[in-house]
Amino acid sequence: MDREGIDLYKIPKSDQYSDMSSIIYTIPSFQNPTNIVMSQNRRKELINFCNANRLPIIEDDAYGELYFDEIKERPLKSMDKNGNVLYLGSISKTLAPGIRIGWVIGPQSVIKRLGDAKMQIDYGVSSISQWFLYEFYSSGLYDEYIKKVRKELMKKRNIMLEYLEKYYKNIASWNITEGGFYLWIRFKDKIDTDRLFFKAIEHKIIINPGSIYGAKSKNFVRLSYAYETEENIKEGLKIIRKIINDEMIRI
Repeated sequence: MDREGIDLYKIPKSDQYSDMSSIIYTIPSFQNPTNIVMSQNRRKELINFCNANRLPIIEDDAYGELYFDEIKERPLKSMDKNGNVLYLGSISKTLAPGIRIGWVIGPQSVIKRLGDAKMQIDYGVSSISQWFLYEFYSSGLYDEYIKKVRKELMKKRNIMLEYLEKYYKNIASWNITEGGFYLWIRFKDKIDTDRLFFKAIEHKIIINPGSIYGAKSKNFVRLSYAYETEENIKEGLKIIRKIINDEMIRI
């Protein structure tokens, strides 16, 4: 990953993987954990690269509607002329994690196989849940609801940025993106983020240490402003800063 999304130079060449077993999985909008939004140019490059190498793409757009200002980037699926992109949508981030409903856009042959697999697993999704979601969308209530969600998320994001600037600007850096749930924090000195995680738990604060996302992310933590109150965001950031100072959690 770089600031524009997937680094295409890091993807193996076509002779390094099997056409039958390799696939690209990506969250192009507000990626977890970095919250990076893949640029439009990078999206086009990714589509062209995968078409040339016969490499299918799974596009997970669970966070795609959580932009704060306006939609800036088109989904990969909207540029897919060859049926090479399988688009996944969900209400798990925008509406209700407990309502297990999502949707898939892709080639008919793939949809049929997925439908068969779904039927074997649980015989389908609740009809009542599907009816509720249909009515919520078609009535226009969802459009009004998601506007409020975006406004609330932006407010919490701004509070988190304010307190990061106040308590962390000398020890960490972060990127600012206009949507999503997360901020991806990089410490300037080497920090034992796993130990920081366990110390934060003692104060009933949950952060995600970068190590769970890969060996090269050990000096990062993922912070989420999505589900916390404004006061908890403020207090939590102050406590984490104090833990770093008091415990000297450095390598």
